[in-house]
Parts: sequence; structure tokens; C-alpha cells
Amino acid sequence: MAKFKIGYIDESNEDVRAFQRYASHIFEVIPFKPVPEIDKLVKDILDNHVEALVVDFDLNEHDNTIHYNGINVVELILNKLESFPVFVLTSYATDAEENGYDVNIVYEKNLMYNKEPKFLQRIKTQIEKYKHKIEDAENRILELLGKSNKEELTYNEEMELADLNLFIEKTLNKETAKGFKPTNEKRIFEILTKVDNIIKKIDENE
Repeated sequence: MAKFKIGYIDESNEDVRAFQRYASHIFEVIPFKPVPEIDKLVKDILDNHVEALVVDFDLNEHDNTIHYNGINVVELILNKLESFPVFVLTSYATDAEENGYDVNIVYEKNLMYNKEPKFLQRIKTQIEKYKHKIEDAENRILELLGKSNKEELTYNEEMELADLNLFIEKTLNKETAKGFKPTNEKRIFEILTKVDNIIKKIDENE
């Protein structure tokens, strides 16, 4: 069975190796090291077409050229990709939570040293949910487009089609997503083709 491809960001080589030992039996782990330019790091992540991202919270503990933390990376990723599966590991989970960070994505880092299987299963489940959500949206779009070729869509169906189109665009690039009229079939199929190409690239790497 092909493994999902996930990214792991950490400034510690020891922790990178520890996470790979912890997760490699389930996932293909692509390691990333923090670099001074956070935009370059995010671009590298996106270019590798990972299906989830796990990041250490404290990325500048041993490198004073890094002026951001794991939450900053996650926020940039989510600003670009709608609902993308992201997870933050930290030795200071309480501090992260008290600073207003999403408790649903923050986990104790020692779980990878304790070989906690539930966290790995959560990553896998979130990837599957994300992919299914996209596939369901694509299938519903095609269903509505097929219906529109035979009869006029209701107002609610047109609004649903517009919302689904916007969601698909946001999974490709949230920053450039603009939405469009539901009747613009050519534009709809362009977006669906882009999604299919990305999924195909991911499958080729599995």
C-alpha cells in the first residue's frame, strides 16, 4: 500500500531522525530545515506536494537567524491552502495554547519519543478526510454541471455550485481564489483539471 507523503520541519537533526523513525513505517517523511526566509520554506513545502505538514513549534532555539516559529509556518500554509492538514509539535503545549493557538493542531513533542500510535493515525485520518472532501466537491460539481446541461439549476443549486468552485480554488491557492459565476463551465473545468493534475503528481510520488 502506498504511503502518504508528509512534511516535517525541525531545526534539530536529532529530532528529524527521531520523527522519521517514529513515522516512516506509515508515511513517506520529507524533512525540511528552517531557513531565514519563511516564504522560501513555504515555497519548498508546496513544491514538494506533501499531503500534510508536521512542524516543531520552536524553530529558532539553536539558530538566531530564524525569526519565526512553527505556528507562523502553519498560518502561511493555511493562508494558501484551504483546510490543509497541519500539526504542531512542542515541548510547551500549554504556552502555545495559552497564546491563542488552535488547540486542535498543537501536540506534545514527546509523543514521537513515546511511539504514540494515535497521533500517526490522526494525521492519516486528517489526510483522508481532506482528500475525500475535495473528491466529494469535484463529484458534486460534475453532477450539477451535468444537470445544468439538461435543465436550469435552482437558485440554491447555483449557489452550491459557486461555493464548491470557490472551495476547489482555495485548495489550489487561497490567495488567488476569486470565485466566478456558476455558469462559467470552461473556468470550472480549468480548476478541476488543475486539481486532478496535483492529485496525479501526488500519486506518482507514492
